[in-house]
Amino acid sequence: MAGAPQIGQLKSEISSAEKQKGAVSNQRSELQKGISQMQDAISSIGSNITRLRSQLSGQIPPEARKQITDQLSKLNNQRKTLQLRLAKAREQLGQTSEAIKGISAGIAARKSALTRLTGQLTRMPMYNREMGTKKG
Repeated sequence: MAGAPQIGQLKSEISSAEKQKGAVSNQRSELQKGISQMQDAISSIGSNITRLRSQLSGQIPPEARKQITDQLSKLNNQRKTLQLRLAKAREQLGQTSEAIKGISAGIAARKSALTRLTGQLTRMPMYNREMGTKKG
């Protein structure tokens, strides 16, 4: 039976691909959590910058105003860095989603081949019997 090794190989490939899909799905979930946290941090930083700038309009000594302005600039730079990281994380999330689609398609193709091969092997004994009666 030449099909038996192919069936074993297909089952092994399906199992491996399903494990890979699970790992990639976990990675996608972690990316989604990270993106959410980054979005929250960006929003918080932006709110703090706006609040502090409005407070600067009061009577603050020039030296203190400069220190606060410098801190605000640093916060703004951190916000921009987070926004860049967020964009990269979103890109990775897209790539991860595409990888999951590809893995899923591979699993479906292997399952289809396995079903087809199993069906062929199931029909082999009937075919052999029919051929035997035709020869005799």
